[in-house]
Parts: sequence; structure tokens; C-alpha cells
Amino acid sequence: MNKALLKMNTKSSYKLWIVFLLILLFYKLVIIGMFDPDNIEAMDEFMALMPEEFVQAIGYQLLDLSLTGYIGGYFYTFLILMFPLIFTIMLSFRLVGKYVDDGSMAYLIATPHKRSTIIITQAFFLLIAVFLLFLLMSILGLIFTIAMFPNQLAIGKYALLNAGALSLYVFIAGLSFFCSTVFNETKHTLGLTIAFPVGFLLFDMLTDVNDRLHFLRYFTPYSLFSPDKLFPVETAFYIQSLALILMGAILFALAIRIFTRKNLTL
Repeated sequence: MNKALLKMNTKSSYKLWIVFLLILLFYKLVIIGMFDPDNIEAMDEFMALMPEEFVQAIGYQLLDLSLTGYIGGYFYTFLILMFPLIFTIMLSFRLVGKYVDDGSMAYLIATPHKRSTIIITQAFFLLIAVFLLFLLMSILGLIFTIAMFPNQLAIGKYALLNAGALSLYVFIAGLSFFCSTVFNETKHTLGLTIAFPVGFLLFDMLTDVNDRLHFLRYFTPYSLFSPDKLFPVETAFYIQSLALILMGAILFALAIRIFTRKNLTL
């Protein structure tokens, strides 16, 4: 692990991390603040007034009548899929593609550190940044929720919601990182890094809009994150989360292998 590189990554990326943390917290706290324990079905009635295709595409649903089911249905759907996705894609590109594009990678490779050390450091930084983003968002959201609605949140299920979402982003981080190592040219690297994660998300949204497109669920890993399987808890939720982590680990390993062996145009 290259400590100097970790510090450089932190210095160049902390503002981006803070911006996305604040965005996630804003939406999460707004949704939690809108919860009305005496009229839980009001939100569903409001959503019913919106175009059905739109509601289906973004996946909003009341998972059950509890506060936890409300949060799971209205935050851990489209919002948790969209904003961390943008953050992960941007950071993945910054850690590899941008370093190649601005010449920083040439400097790094010229140092005594091995290529494997450099790329493992970048992969580690990406994972830590995503992990801390979810950890802090989860903790601050928990504190706010308990303060607003004491004794109404099922903390165990809330923790599982966040763990499941994090497992999805271990996969997305691995996919984005893998894509960022395939090509040398910036336009190709950025295009691929965006195309696959966003494409999978679009497939997932299309499966909810049209029953005839339901088969697309088998082509998108997003279908493995299923908050509804926590209401009630199903074994499939754990299996799917582990599958996402395993696929993410494989993609990170492939990215490291590709980077250490390919010819870099610097």
C-alpha cells in the first residue's frame, strides 16, 4: 500500500465525497421527516396520483406499514441507486483514467513502487471511500430517525438495508474500477466506465415498467439488491448480497491483473 498515494487521493477527492454525502443525507432526512405514523398510507396515495410508469421505473413502494418499511421503500430504491452510482463512477475514473490522462500515472510508475502496489492502493481507496460514505450516511440517518421517531425504527432491518446497499456498491465499484483499467484513451475509459453501470440500472428500471421486459432482470446485477426481501426477512437477501460482494471482488481482481500487465500509453 502506498501511503503517499492514499494521501494524494484523499486531498483530491474529499470535496467530491462530502458533496455526495450531503446530497444523500438531504434526501434521506427529507424522506424520514415526511413520515407520518398516524397516516402511513398517505404517501402511497400521493404516489398513486403520479404517472404509473414513472413510479414503477423508480421503484417506489411501501414495503410495509412500519417506519423501516417506509424508509426501505422510498429511499433504498431509486435514490440509493442513483447518487452513489454517480459518485462511484466519478471516483473510479479519477483514480485510474484521470491519472493516465493528466500524466500523473507516468510519475507514479516511475517511482520504485510496483504497478500492483499502485493499482491495489487505488482499489483500496475506492472501497474505503464507498464504505465510509455508506457508514456515515447510515449512522447520521439512524441518529436523526431515532430523535424524530423514538422506538419506531427496527434497527436490525435498517442495518441490513444499508449492508445490502453497500454490497451492491462493492459490485458497482468493482465494475467501474474494472472498466477504468481496460483502455488507455480517456474517451474510451470514461465511456465504458459510464456505460456498464448506467446500462445495468436502465435494464433494472425497464423490468419494472413493462412486464414483457421482465427477462432483463437476469442481465442486471441490480436485481440482486431486493429491499422487499427484508419484509419479512428472506434467506435470499443474504445470498444475493454475498453474490454481489463476490462478483465485486472478482472484478477488482481482474482490474488489478489487467493494469499490471497492459501497455500504458503515457
